[in-house]
Amino acid sequence: MRGNYDPATARVDKECTFVKDGVTTRSDFSVRIYGYRELCELFRRSGFSSVEGASGLSAEPFRLGSARLLLVATKG
Repeated sequence: MRGNYDPATARVDKECTFVKDGVTTRSDFSVRIYGYRELCELFRRSGFSSVEGASGLSAEPFRLGSARLLLVATKG
């Protein structure tokens, strides 16, 4: 698998190659990468009044370098 990241569009374009029973199939796809700030803003614009980030189910605050992001949002 190979891919390229375009910082101007925040997209990762990938080409995957699958081989099964001697048959090779190639597939291209593109994924948009959202940052923490962008996700919080999207939630707020969608009507959520409170958006907080945690680094997982332990509810530790989200920080740069956290392995995962869990968003907790309140609608209203």
